[in-house]
Amino acid sequence: MKFIKLLTVLLVILPFLNASAQHRTIGGNTASMQNSDIGNGSGLKGKKYVSKFKGDFYIFEEFEMVSIVPYKNDIKGLEKVSANINVQENTIEIDFNGQIKVLDAFEVKSLVRLNNAENYVSHMGIINRSLKGFSKVVYSGKSTIYCHYKTIIMEPNFNAALNVGEKDYRILKELSYYVQLDNKLHEIPKSKKEFTKLLASKPATKDFIKKNKINPKKESDLIKAFQYYDGL
Repeated sequence: MKFIKLLTVLLVILPFLNASAQHRTIGGNTASMQNSDIGNGSGLKGKKYVSKFKGDFYIFEEFEMVSIVPYKNDIKGLEKVSANINVQENTIEIDFNGQIKVLDAFEVKSLVRLNNAENYVSHMGIINRSLKGFSKVVYSGKSTIYCHYKTIIMEPNFNAALNVGEKDYRILKELSYYVQLDNKLHEIPKSKKEFTKLLASKPATKDFIKKNKINPKKESDLIKAFQYYDGL
């Protein structure tokens, strides 16, 4: 009978003894972590950062009223629509009462922004159709200057150890300039020396470029140079 009572008492108090021992062990480890690990954050896993995309693929900041000239006459009703140009996909996205319709570049000759009359052409409206996608017409005289759009996606390059760099993907728009001269399309060089060679058929242009400090990387300077060139 005494043995049964003793066994009952042991069964009751044993869980408490184990809990006390565990508490002492955990408490010791916790104190050790506070002294060595938690203070500097090592040994702890933070929430993993999920990279996002910064920027977008559109030429306009938001959808705008435009007039679109299709390549073929079988597409109607595009004289005044809300749209934007997607550079990555080489398409025009049109908002018809909340529904987005898409035109590929090969279906379009040109697009004009109605708020400022800027003119954009697809490769279907340029003499050399190898320049895929859309370009803005920045000057039109005897020669024509095009600003061509292309997107670049920059990957994250964050260095956690140095806490420097970009955590997110960045969408950048790369601009390159082309000129149509004598029914040929030329990419405009960014160096002044090569740019001067491009216009060498009219020697007076060389002095004009030097005197006016023309920078072929600046759109406004390109317009000045070709206005002069066309006037000779």
